[in-house]
Order: sequence, then structure tokens, then C-alpha cells
Amino acid sequence: MSEFLTIQEVADRLKVSLSTATKLVKEGKIKSVRIASLLRVPVEALAEFAKSASKSTVKRPVSEKQKAARAAFADRVRARVRAKNKPTSKPAPAAPKAPVNATAAVSK
Repeated sequence: MSEFLTIQEVADRLKVSLSTATKLVKEGKIKSVRIASLLRVPVEALAEFAKSASKSTVKRPVSEKQKAARAAFADRVRARVRAKNKPTSKPAPAAPKAPVNATAAVSK
């Protein structure tokens, strides 16, 4: 006999919200059975969904406005990196010079 999960258990295993798990079941993306008035998901159906979901990735279309915004953001980041890595024109401060004659520097 198969083990059945509640929608809350499905949500916990998939690490999604209860409403997302319910939506996946109601849309038929995760197979379920109705026991009395309750929806239950067979463990095998959840494993099948996880396997098929890992194979397919859905890419949402990106509008031209979004592409332009992403490009502008990338340009700003590149400019900040260039500015941070740009060498300064000021030389580094020199270390203090040690006395040439060590005995002359020490007075008794």
C-alpha cells in the first residue's frame, strides 16, 4: 500500500508555502487523490514531480526594458569596480629613515 502525504507535508518537503503546494496539486502538476473530502498526495507522485521539475527549467521572457535596466546596473557595477581598482596618483608615504651612524644617534 502506498503512503500518502497531506498538502502541508508536501509543502514542507518541497520547501514551499502551503498555498504554492495547494496550487501545484490543484493545477494537476502534482498528482493527488481525494480520500473522503481530503486531498492526499502519494509519495511516488511527489517523487515523480520532483524528478520532472529538476529536468525542466522554465525561463520567463525578459522585456527590453528589463534588459536595459540590467545592462545599466552592470555598467554601474563595472564603473565602481574600475574606480576602486584605479591607481592613485599620490605616492605612498615613505618610511622614516634610520640614522646612518648608530653611535652618533645615541648620546651619553
